[in-house]
Amino acid sequence: MNLTRAFTAAVAGAVFLGVAGIAGVGGYQAVTGTGYYQESAVTATVNDKAIQIQGSGKNSQSVYMIYTTKGVFTDSDSLVKGKFNSSDVYNALEKGCTYTFNVHGWRNHFFSMYKNIDSQTFVPTKACPVAPKIG
Repeated sequence: MNLTRAFTAAVAGAVFLGVAGIAGVGGYQAVTGTGYYQESAVTATVNDKAIQIQGSGKNSQSVYMIYTTKGVFTDSDSLVKGKFNSSDVYNALEKGCTYTFNVHGWRNHFFSMYKNIDSQTFVPTKACPVAPKIG
C-alpha cells in the first residue's frame, strides 16, 4: 500500500512539474515578447506551398503552408493582427520567387506551430525579375 501511495505521489509531482514548466515557458514568453507577438522580417525564396486540411467533417479547416529557404511558415488569418486575407496572400506567392515576409509567432516542433506570415513584399531576383501577376 505504501508503494502505491509513493508511486501516486511521484506521478502527481511529475504532472505538477510538467504543468508548472509549461506555465513557466508561457510566462517567460509573455514577459520577454518571445511568444505570439515576436515579430521579425525574413527574406526567403518560396520552394513550395501547400494546403493542409486539419480535422475532419464540420471541424475541418484549411491551413496554408509556405515552404521557403529560411524555414516553413503558415499563412493564417489573425484577429489580433487584423489580417483576414490569407487566401489572397497564399495565391500571390509564386514558387521560385523571393519575398521579404513580416512574420509573428514562434516555431514549436512539438506542437507543430509555425511563424505566421502577416505580409510580404516581392524582392526582384535574377530567377524572378518581375512580380508574378495574379489572375
